[in-house]
Amino acid sequence: MKIFNSILCLQSFSLIIEENNTLENKKFKNDIIDIIYSCIEEFGLRIVNISRLMTIKRYYGKTSLSNHSIFNIFTILNLGYFVYSDKEWYKFFYSLNGWESINSYDIAKEINLYLTRNLKNMCIEYNISLDGITNELMNFFTNHTIIYNHLEQLETFFYTHDFIKRIDKGNVLRFEDCVYDFDIGAPRPGRPMIFVLNQPITITIMIIGIKWKKSINS
Repeated sequence: MKIFNSILCLQSFSLIIEENNTLENKKFKNDIIDIIYSCIEEFGLRIVNISRLMTIKRYYGKTSLSNHSIFNIFTILNLGYFVYSDKEWYKFFYSLNGWESINSYDIAKEINLYLTRNLKNMCIEYNISLDGITNELMNFFTNHTIIYNHLEQLETFFYTHDFIKRIDKGNVLRFEDCVYDFDIGAPRPGRPMIFVLNQPITITIMIIGIKWKKSINS
């Protein structure tokens, strides 16, 4: 049931991106991003990632790949980890426990160099076959390149109108190897739904921050 519900969410999103290729309806797409976060919170990352793969397999397993379908596959695979807001790109890094500002060149590189590898690695991790889609991607990128200044479709689907307002509003501090969550009073890994963009700080400042927080609450 968990996988089914999560698949429904992603398959609905796949239909949306097939039918909407303009800059309209941005607010609805932002709601979809938040739904993905809700799915991760409720069902877990494993269920959501399996749903991503099964959605890609269902809708793109028997189609001839084009720039349009490449963008859609990239979006389904990465929804929730990239944001386009105020003409700027942002990416969530688990290794950095937060979001970082990137540019259009980085997005093009993510597609041209890493999309096939990331999709293949996820298939291996969850033991799922995409019936040749990764081979089709390799063949596509042998003869095609996504250009950094032709990303309007992705700008639409990753658009988040209030991202800047949501940055660093959570009750957490970001560090080099974790975030400190004041709600639970303990360190934990960073999560994309907590929009932490501030730069990682040192362990010394972490200790000072914890003591300062405790002094306020006491």
